[in-house]
Amino acid sequence: MKNNNYNYIAAIYDQLTSLIFFGYIQSAQLEYLSLLPETGRILFIGGGTGSTLKKVVQLSGDHDVFGDGTVIIKNMPGHTIGHQVLMVSLPETGNVLLSGDMYHFEQNREESVVPQFNYSIPQSKKSIAEFEEFAKQNNAKVIIQHDAKDFSEMPAVLN
Repeated sequence: MKNNNYNYIAAIYDQLTSLIFFGYIQSAQLEYLSLLPETGRILFIGGGTGSTLKKVVQLSGDHDVFGDGTVIIKNMPGHTIGHQVLMVSLPETGNVLLSGDMYHFEQNREESVVPQFNYSIPQSKKSIAEFEEFAKQNNAKVIIQHDAKDFSEMPAVLN
């Protein structure tokens, strides 16, 4: 993968996580952001509504991180307003599509099950169809990050 001068890769959650953890995680993340050098470049990967990311960068739609197709952030709202998935193109493995919160288990994917707690069920269904088409078009290996089997295989796939 091409180096594009990113100094940090940060996993981040925001208001949704704050509701669960009473704001401690968001406070820690914001504190950490203030410690980074102004000239630093950061790639944020995560879920939630994106309110913390507004302080850094606001993505509108899909984003080709390096401009060469090796890391693509896809807008897939439904689980939350700002839900995204990530595809990375690896020399040995090929295209790998990380599902984020699109699916929680392989069975969810096989049966196109939408959790009833999602922000928007109709938008989730639309995003699932787009996700599957994108995976097919790119011959991508899908990793369901909440699925124990996929999660345990992730380090080998991403190396």
